[in-house]
Amino acid sequence: MVKRNAKKKPNLKPWCFGSKGQGQADFKNAVTHAALDLFKRDQRGHLGDIAYLNGGGKLYEKFMQVNDNYSLHSGEISNITANKAAIAQDLAGTERAIIVGPGPGESFDQKEMQILKLLPQLKEVHFVDVNAEFNKQAAKIVRDYSRSSGRRIRVQNHEMDFRNAVSVLPPRPNTTVFSTGSLVSNVPNAPLDWFPNHAMGEFIGGFAKLAGDGGKVLLGYDSNSSANTLEKAYNEDLAPFIENIMRIIVDHSRGIKGLKASAGFFHYESEWLERAGQVAHKLIAEPDQKFEICLEGKTHSFFLEKGEEFIVMSSLRPSVERLTKIAENVFMQTGSVYAAESGIVDQVFTVKMPKPTPGQP
Repeated sequence: MVKRNAKKKPNLKPWCFGSKGQGQADFKNAVTHAALDLFKRDQRGHLGDIAYLNGGGKLYEKFMQVNDNYSLHSGEISNITANKAAIAQDLAGTERAIIVGPGPGESFDQKEMQILKLLPQLKEVHFVDVNAEFNKQAAKIVRDYSRSSGRRIRVQNHEMDFRNAVSVLPPRPNTTVFSTGSLVSNVPNAPLDWFPNHAMGEFIGGFAKLAGDGGKVLLGYDSNSSANTLEKAYNEDLAPFIENIMRIIVDHSRGIKGLKASAGFFHYESEWLERAGQVAHKLIAEPDQKFEICLEGKTHSFFLEKGEEFIVMSSLRPSVERLTKIAENVFMQTGSVYAAESGIVDQVFTVKMPKPTPGQP
């Protein structure tokens, strides 16, 4: 249930979901360090990057399908369906589309794909997600459309953290970056006493870098801050997905011994923190447990007490006014705002980078 009002380290290096060899080794290292940071309480809300392993992607997809109150799925589909022609007009010059976090193919097909079909100049689509399966599903939808419509649209997948994607997708004219499903809300290490304006600015600034000066960004997010509504959105239907995160830690951490994550050892609960504008997704220990993680010759011993809580992910709820100001601070100027009564918002931005000062590089 949602309760009312209950040392940051650098972000983990990106990993490639489903990759083999060194990529998978890198993933195991990432999981291990993420687990250490969680149990040592050096980080919180930072496990979104690993949440889709061990069938997590399918568990999240099932959650979206069974919970009609999760407006970031059904509500955003409705909002895009109602406004797709106007949004496409805002983005009419788009030649290259970069889809960050497409999610399951069914979701992408009913969200971004509705708009892509209406972009007359579209020549290529790039998918950026840590989940290779999600990229694969979305890419197939675009390729099938390209063949059936007779339009030549090049498609490419990138299994990586979007914040590093500019290294393989440098800015080009007529680029639009799409991010729906409130990816902007998953800022790691969000404070519990106030909204993380600066951290969210840095986060969405990654979209501006991908779009480049003069490029467009479409962000879809949930501005709703009703505790009653959020309780229905993040109910027990989400538990299998969140509880699976601890199983990922047990299955993929290096040198972990003694930790149990099967049914009855942890349970999921969400908490609405009004001052922080955040839904904290927590895993709560059931019985006491002792375990250790041995890494690089050092043994870290832990003791978990019954009832001990760990925030593994956070879902932020910015107002339109707040996100508009945050975006302005990272050179993203608001063009159009399409807001539904449910609180779902799809907002279009234009990137306007500052001009260099004369005499400076």
